[in-house]
Amino acid sequence: MGMIKVLTDTTIYIKDGKIADHGEPLVIEKGCYAVPGFIDEHTHGGYGIDVMDTDYEGLRNLTNKLPGEGVTAFLPTTMTASLKKIRELLIIL
Repeated sequence: MGMIKVLTDTTIYIKDGKIADHGEPLVIEKGCYAVPGFIDEHTHGGYGIDVMDTDYEGLRNLTNKLPGEGVTAFLPTTMTASLKKIRELLIIL
């Protein structure tokens, strides 16, 4: 997999199938694509971070790593657990 460049708070204008304006030089190499950030609506974690077993810093670390995969928003998903455990998790979410 190649490198992913994440642009935040950006609008890319398309005219006649080509990038018309962007504000900074933007080169899309042959075989590459410009796509909006993906929304992962069901994730239990990643990068060794389990949503059910993490703390605030772990969740923040996951939040900082996911854009490198093109994911700009996500819904941390719980698993079957005690009500106490789920409540503890909801506090940090």
